[in-house]
Amino acid sequence: MENQRFLSIALIYHNEEDHLPDYLENILTLQKSMGSTPILLIDNASTDSSYAKVEAWIKKHPTISVQHCKRKWNHMGCARAQAINLCPTPWLAFIDADCRPHLGWGQAALVAVENATDDIAAIGGRSHFVGYGPLQRVARLLSWCLPWAYSKNQVQRVTHLPTNNLLMRVHAVQSVGNFSRDFQKVGEDLELSCRLNKKFKIIMDPCLEVDHLVKSSLGHWLKKLFNYGLAQPRAFLNHPTQIDKKKLLPLIFLIGLLIVLWYLPVIGFSTLGLLLVVPVVRPLLLSVIAYALGEWVGLVTFPIFVISRKNRRVAAFATARLGKVDSSRKW
Repeated sequence: MENQRFLSIALIYHNEEDHLPDYLENILTLQKSMGSTPILLIDNASTDSSYAKVEAWIKKHPTISVQHCKRKWNHMGCARAQAINLCPTPWLAFIDADCRPHLGWGQAALVAVENATDDIAAIGGRSHFVGYGPLQRVARLLSWCLPWAYSKNQVQRVTHLPTNNLLMRVHAVQSVGNFSRDFQKVGEDLELSCRLNKKFKIIMDPCLEVDHLVKSSLGHWLKKLFNYGLAQPRAFLNHPTQIDKKKLLPLIFLIGLLIVLWYLPVIGFSTLGLLLVVPVVRPLLLSVIAYALGEWVGLVTFPIFVISRKNRRVAAFATARLGKVDSSRKW
């Protein structure tokens, strides 16, 4: 089956010099299996050699259809919105640099977009965490409360899927206002899903499978989970009818832990210390706490988030009125 200009592939990357060589070769193989597939590559203000490596790869393959852009500021929401606006086809596939599509992903994607009814705005797939180290085990155990939790072997309607492995109908995304610029690091996919769910459907197709690589640094992993937790209240408080109660369990656990430490300090701190010593339990416990702390900070700082968002919009409107920027430019 050839790609009759149905689908493009987009990568938003930031400081991914270690992952890019393998990723680009995988995308090249994927493109050959899909026919004439445009590729959008957006450098999200990388400070390492990522941009230079991509430029060298493009020169090495002059016959492929590639559009390469470099952003001045690291902002994931705006970068994904830019990819949507630049997409030359009705559908756009987001595949992150730390993901590797399985064999047959390209054909499954083409079948999915061709068979999609008009009320389907996005089609996502399954992510498999690669490896058997402590962080990989934790990632699999925590998958029940994170965005990539869906794992049934059947096509099903879901409320949200992450953009690490996702096909999006361009006009549907644009009709609800595109990705929000209020989410700089993570959470832009969750908030957009809340808006899409009001008008369209989001589908999980188990045939779209990728291997998800987990970085080995515990600090990087905990920071990522904190940011995921931080984005949850900011997205759901804007859309209270779509709150996923399951994602509040880490916060409930943290509150319970604090109560035990306050009223039973000897037992609480002793038990916590013993758990942190166990090699397998330590990363799992720290991961849950990091995610819950993010949710707590997100709830506490939500009024500040709302005020700063309104101030940004007022400032942008005033600047546009003064003629300093093109008022039609959103991103």
